[in-house]
Amino acid sequence: MDFDTMIDEKKLQKQQVVKQMEEKKLEILDELVTFVKDWYDKQILKTIKEHSDIVMDLGDEKARELKDTTITLIDNTHDIVMEYVNKPNLWWHEQENNNSYYISSNKILPELEAPIKHIFGELGSILLKYGLDGDPARHSNTWVKDYSNGNGKVKYAYGVTYSPKLCKLSNEYVDFLDLCKKINGEIASVEDKKKRENVEEWWKTL
Repeated sequence: MDFDTMIDEKKLQKQQVVKQMEEKKLEILDELVTFVKDWYDKQILKTIKEHSDIVMDLGDEKARELKDTTITLIDNTHDIVMEYVNKPNLWWHEQENNNSYYISSNKILPELEAPIKHIFGELGSILLKYGLDGDPARHSNTWVKDYSNGNGKVKYAYGVTYSPKLCKLSNEYVDFLDLCKKINGEIASVEDKKKRENVEEWWKTL
């Protein structure tokens, strides 16, 4: 088999894996929407209970306004997730990089961790508006402003416990990613052999 045919076959193999990675990405996004909705709901109830005095002092009108705003937030979860996470630079199959990736039972793709904290921060912005900040159990703030990109957006201050399904899907994506890297190496090896053979042929003609 000639080198060009081998390279074409490897590239076709990679295309098929990339297609599987895109499908896996869509599964991750779907699960992330479900995960964020559930997180929003639990965090709202947790905050209301921890700051019951502040909430009661808001009065019926302001409390209703707060509740309606959080309901709207939850209803818009899909759009919020897409805004933060559906970006090419966050997905290896759309924008390849040399970063290291690992299988983990409780972690997800590292590129998604910061955006998820900012997704949570959308709720934080609402709660802060009504004076609902801090975690009494930890004696610290639940929300912080992130100036790393110069925008000062609110983000969640603590580590995130991801759903088992989200971790599983992320690991499956990494498996495909590793396979793509392996194919990339095989393509590079064949291309190198092709160059070397051409050099030898050239040398023989001298």
